[in-house]
Amino acid sequence: MHYILECPPITTEANEALVEIQNTFTVAGIRLWNNGMPLDFEKKKNIPIPIEMDYDVFQDYSGDPPEVEDLGIPIMSERLKNVFDKSNVQNIEYFPAALRNSGTNEVFWYYAFNITGLVSRTEITALENTCANASKAMIESRIQAHRLLFRLQGSYEIIVHDFIKTAIE
Repeated sequence: MHYILECPPITTEANEALVEIQNTFTVAGIRLWNNGMPLDFEKKKNIPIPIEMDYDVFQDYSGDPPEVEDLGIPIMSERLKNVFDKSNVQNIEYFPAALRNSGTNEVFWYYAFNITGLVSRTEITALENTCANASKAMIESRIQAHRLLFRLQGSYEIIVHDFIKTAIE
């Protein structure tokens, strides 16, 4: 079984944002981090270490930033990276990132990341339509070829295997 990796935004009960990460900029000429391709050597060597990002808090929020933010430059906490490392996820590139609270200057160490490997929705739909009884097995087989973690092509959705979901929980 596979699941979409989601981290709900940190909001009030009225759905007002409490944290806004400033991660919608280009780094070393890289604007989109969701194409599924490994970054080439030239781009990697031009990525600053760490990538510095500010984040703003609202309404006196005092907690940590979210575990994962997948808009702009995708970032994850060191805690989530450790789960992926212990689970032997191989198709992800990490780059140290420093998230600085613009109000307090407190810094949280995170990782920008690039997931390599895509599965298209068309591929999944085609597999689902081939045979009702075998479709789940066929889909699982196809997805397994893309490891424990991958992106859906043309989207920011990150898909994780049940093994990863359990490790995160």
